[in-house]
Amino acid sequence: MGLVNAISYNRDEYSSKKANIFRVSITKFIILFIILGIISWEITGASRDQGINIYVTLIWSLNVPLAIVCFLGILNSKRKNIQPSIFKDKIDEKVIIVIPSIARLDVLPALYRVIDSVKSYAPSNLNNFRIDVVVDEGSDGISLLKEQYGSDLDIQILVVPEDYRLPNGTKYKARAAAYALSIRSEQGDNTKEQWIYHLDDDTSIRGDTISAIAEFIRNKGDKLYLAQGVLTFPYERSRSHISKFADSIRPIDDISKFFIFTGRGNPKMGLHGEHLLIRADIEEEIGWDFGKSVKVEDAYFAMFFSIKYPEKSGFLNGATYGSSPSSVKDLLKQRRRWASGLISLMLDNSIALKNKWILSYAVIIWMIGFIQNVWIVILVAILLGENTAPMSKWIILLWTFNIAYQMWSYMEGSKINLYVSDNKNYVHIIFMTIISIPGIFFISLVESFASLLGLIEFLKRKEGFDVISKKV
Repeated sequence: MGLVNAISYNRDEYSSKKANIFRVSITKFIILFIILGIISWEITGASRDQGINIYVTLIWSLNVPLAIVCFLGILNSKRKNIQPSIFKDKIDEKVIIVIPSIARLDVLPALYRVIDSVKSYAPSNLNNFRIDVVVDEGSDGISLLKEQYGSDLDIQILVVPEDYRLPNGTKYKARAAAYALSIRSEQGDNTKEQWIYHLDDDTSIRGDTISAIAEFIRNKGDKLYLAQGVLTFPYERSRSHISKFADSIRPIDDISKFFIFTGRGNPKMGLHGEHLLIRADIEEEIGWDFGKSVKVEDAYFAMFFSIKYPEKSGFLNGATYGSSPSSVKDLLKQRRRWASGLISLMLDNSIALKNKWILSYAVIIWMIGFIQNVWIVILVAILLGENTAPMSKWIILLWTFNIAYQMWSYMEGSKINLYVSDNKNYVHIIFMTIISIPGIFFISLVESFASLLGLIEFLKRKEGFDVISKKV
């Protein structure tokens, strides 16, 4: 795919309210809630207090508080009228775009796309920028990467020495981030006048991305130190329809639970390792050396930032354009790593529970997904000759709110991802909206299985950092 096709949308496309890709339909949620509520009320039998009924009343209600928080986040983001930035001014503050990569040969095409997207759009709003590509010594593609970009004055290729060690033994992606930080420190680039923008090696930018960075630094950089925006996943960048559907939830997460926390000052629900803007001196102070077993360095950084700098984070009014896993196998690997890393954080005594309770709650909800999956619970009920009626029929309304929110999230997330795709059309959007209703029951099984694998990986203390394959 050529650069023009890969990043074919510019800020002018987002200049009208109609084109706001972050806009979601609350009316659609209300209609879905009413329809599902009526159906559920009619087909549910009388309330019972047998063992299975007590179990489902508790286990299927645990998700409701999180669904309510997410829904409040959506309402808040709508009230703030968030939409892709069309900021056109240039700023003088130096922005360093950090792109860590394993630089395998199969990864290079995606990495080139990402670098080229930054080179294409950064000059629109940044008078002073640099791209730091961070790779490990011995990576297969180093020579090709240097051949492609070695003479470019705006690009610095940082090779992490094989013998580079951190005091706490941190490995994987965090080790690369720490090395890049150390080089910037030597170069005098970790002051409050510089900003660091983190990208993954499969996540490109467009005009709204760089506009949002410049707009945030210009308007809020004097009082806020960190920001994150929306991750989107164009459909043409994955071969797996299941992975595409699974990643439909991610842009909605960003304008719901991440917006209500990170966007309002405290990233206590965690952060993404990409589309992340941090003032350079703040990143140097917190650092990335969180320990040798850490696999979710972004979530750790979020915790320590929340502790040190409460009320100092904000929202980037722009998106990035990433790639969903290329297969269900890779999807499971990705989610497994997240789950294993988040469980480790949840049980890490170096972070007080008061600072991570909301994230821990969300992790627990994910971890118990397998034992609350509707198909598994119904199968057990059938084998026991029981039904799944709640202890009180009014509990149905709570369940309906939760399932309606989940279905609606995938519907609206699919719409966002389709909008930023090359093949966006209304027929496709309508189809994905319809398929989201039964699809939620299947994808929840996949996600809950991945969390179970993550729990097993954590219990086995398995080391390693899976870098999955993604389409260019």
